[in-house]
Parts: sequence; C-alpha cells; structure tokens
Amino acid sequence: MKIAIVGAGSAAFSIAWIRDLCVMASAPGSTFSLVDVNEDRLEAAYGLAKRYAKELGVDIHFEKSTDRRSAFQGAQYVINTAFPGGHDYTEKMRAIGEEHGYYRGIDSVEFNFVSDYYTILGFKQYQLALDIAFDMEEVCPDAFLLQVANPIYEVTTLLKREKSKIKTIGFCDEYIGIYPLMMALDLSPADVAFQVAGFNHCIWLTRFRDKNSGADLYPVIDDWVGNKAPEFWRTTELGLWQETLSPASADMYKMYGLYPIGDTTRSFTWKYHYNLETAKKWFGHLGGTDSEIGLELRLQRFQAGVDKLFRLTNDPNAKLTDEVPPQKGRSEFSDFIDASETGEEKRLFLNIPNKGLLTQFPEDQSVELPVIVSKGGRMNPERVEPFPKRLVDFVLLPRMIRMEWGLEAFRTGSREMLVEILVRDPRTKSEKQARDAIDAILAIPENSDMSKHYA
Repeated sequence: MKIAIVGAGSAAFSIAWIRDLCVMASAPGSTFSLVDVNEDRLEAAYGLAKRYAKELGVDIHFEKSTDRRSAFQGAQYVINTAFPGGHDYTEKMRAIGEEHGYYRGIDSVEFNFVSDYYTILGFKQYQLALDIAFDMEEVCPDAFLLQVANPIYEVTTLLKREKSKIKTIGFCDEYIGIYPLMMALDLSPADVAFQVAGFNHCIWLTRFRDKNSGADLYPVIDDWVGNKAPEFWRTTELGLWQETLSPASADMYKMYGLYPIGDTTRSFTWKYHYNLETAKKWFGHLGGTDSEIGLELRLQRFQAGVDKLFRLTNDPNAKLTDEVPPQKGRSEFSDFIDASETGEEKRLFLNIPNKGLLTQFPEDQSVELPVIVSKGGRMNPERVEPFPKRLVDFVLLPRMIRMEWGLEAFRTGSREMLVEILVRDPRTKSEKQARDAIDAILAIPENSDMSKHYA
C-alpha cells in the first residue's frame, strides 16, 4: 500500500497525524510519500516520520518530494491537507477586508464564519484540488482522494461535478463536539447511540438515543438547556472549539428543533457575530474560536506546532513516542484506510456525494453523515430522517446557496460574480465598497493567479 500526503510540511499536518498513520493495522510494509513545496518543513516532517516509525518498530518506507506527480505513482490513497498560502496569507486578506468595512474579512459571512473556511476567496484551494485530481486521473486513477483541508463542502462538491471519476471523500472531526455535550449531560458515550448529518460545518444531531433501551435522549438536552445550562455558562469558561456547549447552540436548538454539533455554531448568522461584545455574549470570554481573541490563540497554537516540529527535528535525542504516545487519535482518514485495507468495518463521519442520501437536497453535491466503511473502501451510508422544514429553509438551503455562489464564481472566472456576492452582504453600504474590496484583495502579489482567473 502506498499513501501520498500533499501538504505534509504544513502546520496542520502534525506529528499526531504521523502517529495515526504509523499505528494503523495496515501500516506495516507500506510506503508513505510526503509532498510539500516548502522544502525545510518537508525535510522536518520526513525526518520525524522516519524516527517515529523506527521507535515503534513498524516497517514503513518513507519518501519525500516536492513533485506531486512522482509521489502519486502507485498510490492507493492521496491525502490533501495542503493550505495554500498559509495563515499569514489569509490574515493579510482578512485585514484588507476589514479596511474596507468587512468585520473579520469578506469570507466571514452568514453561514460561514469559520476563519479558515474560504468560499468566496477559495480560488487557491479549488484550483489545487482540481490539479491534484487531474494528476490522479493520469497517474493513479483508482486511488482514493482523502480531502482533509478546508473548505471541504465546496471542494468535495466541486470535485464531484468536475472530476467525478476520482473517488473523493471529505474528512472533518467536527462530530466530536457531541462528546463534551454528553459530558455536560452526564451521559456515557458507551450508553448513547447518536447520528449527526448535514453539510460540512453545518451538521445536526439527527438521532440521540439510549443504546440499550432505545429511548429518546433529547429530553435530557431539554432539561439541560432549560434548567442546568445557565449555571454551567456562569461557572464555565468555554475554550476553543467548544461552541457546541455555548448559549448560541442552545439558542439554535430552540429555534430550529435539532441541536447543532461541532463547527456548526461557528458558521451561522450575524446574530452571534456582529462584534466582539456580541460574540462574547453567545460564546463566552473568548468570543468563540473565530473572534479576534480566539483566532489569535489558534494562530499561536499553529505556530507552536511548527516550532515543535523543528524543535524535535533538531533534537535527535528526543523520544517522539513520549512526546506523542502511540495511541490512535481522532483522524478518520487513517480509520478509512485501515477499514479499506483490513476489512474491519468502521463507522465514520464522511463527506460524500449525496446521490439521494439526503433527499431534501440536490444529488450532485456533497453531504456529511455516518457511513460504515469496509474492505476496498466500500461505503454503506446510514439512513437519515428528513430535517425540520424550518431548519431546511432558514439554515441548510441558505448555506447550500452560498456554496453554489462561490463555485459559480470560480467556474465562470467572473469578478462580477464576486462583487455580486459581496453586494448581498449586510455589511455592504454601496456597490463601490464591494468592488473596491474585491479589487484590493485581488491586487496583492500573492493573488496574481486569482486576479487573472477572475477577469
């Protein structure tokens, strides 16, 4: 088995992900081909991966390359974790947006406040995904493309439509937001059967039952929201990625009838995000993961991850398995590979083509739901009951439309479409404001390719 990893030198591709791949039951005898355009980070990741496997005593062959196509030769799996430009680039674009009156940047919009989830300005991610898929068509057409980098909803939908022969699957760990919720409800995960479904970063608790009796556990949520949550919010400081436990999540549940899970509450409406004061009201002292405060903490953590990568690289005596113990983490792309290779069935939360799975939405887009994965990557998606009409009309369809806007602008290369999208933003006071913001962002040297595309 050969796995090619694009963006292996990025801050996102941490040593924990190396660990998750190395501890797979299917890992022995495999080849891991690491790919990145940043040679220093690639060299660091390559060295650490070899050292980690050696400490574990696992027979894994490692390759490194800045040439994507050569790395894809013979691959059964391609993992895309690349984040083109990095966080300095995205923060530069955010700053330009704010200079033109767009608080938190032009991609922080209703149903998409996640700070690294670019829909309007997703050109580099869209183009990279298409380029990867094009190379795979020629070099490893039967391989799976495991998309880990955002924006997963847009990218997996784009590839479904433009590169339908490539077996693309999107991975996001947002479903784990259910576990702190169960802890707050004093429920053991071993006793709960749950299902979440929707679109990436817009998933809802569609099933919540006692695993033994089958009893509906939503009344436990009702009791917590109505009686216990106010005291919890008064005494608990919510940290990064804890929006599932926030007043905003409870407010959404009351309004739409299903409880939002994980990143869902991060990507909602201006009601929760008008300014930092508003964000603190709904998400606690940080104002949520994507506020000025929350994002700064995230960037510090990313930088700490890069620093750790080089610290361990420069310390040949460091025992990596002490730094990152060899117990499987939460990355589901490694679970998918293991299930596909060993035949051991696994229940995973995947972004896959709809094809009638969620009947209220078009078949040619991506949806997120539980899937039983088995030998050869065979997938058996779970049945999901229809969503409440209010949730569909006020949340899911508007989120879908914003995805369609972004992909239409990209597909047609229309700068006017970018302006039209921004004109509809409530922060826009004039067409000139929107046009000036788009022009200023596309004018920076890093966006010369984007500027040529959007004529």
